[in-house]
Amino acid sequence: MSPVVREPRPAIVNGMGVGDGASMPLVVEVASRFGLRTIAEGVETAEQESMARELGVDELQGFGIAPPMSRSQLVDALQGRSNFRAPAAR
Repeated sequence: MSPVVREPRPAIVNGMGVGDGASMPLVVEVASRFGLRTIAEGVETAEQESMARELGVDELQGFGIAPPMSRSQLVDALQGRSNFRAPAAR
C-alpha cells in the first residue's frame, strides 16, 4: 500500500477561498514532491470538485461525489443500474 495524505474538509474549504486559501495547494504540492497520494475529504460541490482536480488531488470523497450507500447500492451504481453519477475519469 502506498502512503497517502488525507486532506480534511476544512482545508478544501479554505482552498476555495473561505479561509486563508493556502493550505490545500501547499499540502498537494508537498505530497507530490514526496511521491505521496492525496485524498480530499468532504467534497460537496462541483466547485470544490473542480478545484481539487485542478490542484492535482488524487482521490475525492464526499456527498458531491457520492452519497453514503449500502454495498448493494454501490454494486448497482458501479454496474450502471442507478442514477448515481460517477466522477469523470482523470
